[in-house]
Amino acid sequence: MKGIIPWIVAIGLLSAGGFFLVNNLQGELDDAQFMEKVNAQRVKFAEQAPFTRAAPDDKVKFDRGQLINWHKSQIGAILREHPEQKRDDRYIDEIEAKAKEGKKDKAKVAKVRERYDWMKSVWDNTLSKGAYDTVLSQYKEGIRYDITNIQPFTPPEGGKPTLKMDVLLWGPVKDQITFTGIEIQFVREIVTTDKRGRETKKQALAKIEGGGPPTILHPSGPNPDPMDWILEWPPGVMVGYYVGLPLFAPDATKFSMTLSVQIRTQGGTTLPVEFTWKNVDVRPEWRAPAGAEWEADVMEASEDELRAAGIEVD
Repeated sequence: MKGIIPWIVAIGLLSAGGFFLVNNLQGELDDAQFMEKVNAQRVKFAEQAPFTRAAPDDKVKFDRGQLINWHKSQIGAILREHPEQKRDDRYIDEIEAKAKEGKKDKAKVAKVRERYDWMKSVWDNTLSKGAYDTVLSQYKEGIRYDITNIQPFTPPEGGKPTLKMDVLLWGPVKDQITFTGIEIQFVREIVTTDKRGRETKKQALAKIEGGGPPTILHPSGPNPDPMDWILEWPPGVMVGYYVGLPLFAPDATKFSMTLSVQIRTQGGTTLPVEFTWKNVDVRPEWRAPAGAEWEADVMEASEDELRAAGIEVD
């Protein structure tokens, strides 16, 4: 009898190990089947997206809403088939757990958490709604450039308020696009006083120029990829924002803006693309307070020069 006991224990351990192995294999199989379905849906979305982003400006909001809502519903159906794959915050939870175990740098993980929370807020408050509003939007050369918000921004560490501009780019993928410049021109009034004290008002153009990519840009493509963080994130949509753009002068009324990029084709050809918005009203919240000092390149401008800059003055 004593000789049988070790065999019983051994059989029990083998059974437990077999059960664990089967469970692991089933889990891996479910993972693989789930991601196969998700990736197939992402391909379907990518096939439809070019037609949506090319829609006329007065139609694109509705078309975009239809496309994103369809994509979300398809991903939701896949999740119902694979309930074990429900993954809200799973990515960030896993790396934060590793940081607690000392397997990842805590400071770096805290930065990832900050970026993740920001992207999640863009998803929850803008992109997931599908038919979201934009301040400015334009389609060119296969790309839809959405400026979803412009607002005053004061750095957390303090300093002068600037403008923050939130953007979504539909179309390009990582390393395919290079941001080459930003130019903003707006109307000001120059008041001059002659020797007799008489004031004369003249129209003038103020110009702001800069270069480089948005302050933060989360690209589509190899890691990091928004789809790695948010399952429903549509493929081919970059998200980012500019900060540090100066507030408009207190007397600014209309502005024009050009955002320049370069697109590199698969064959290596570089294609320059300019997104230009003309004669846009300056909202009161975008201006510096009355009486605030404001410095920029300002030149007196004729009506023809204003029109050439894309600004119509009453």
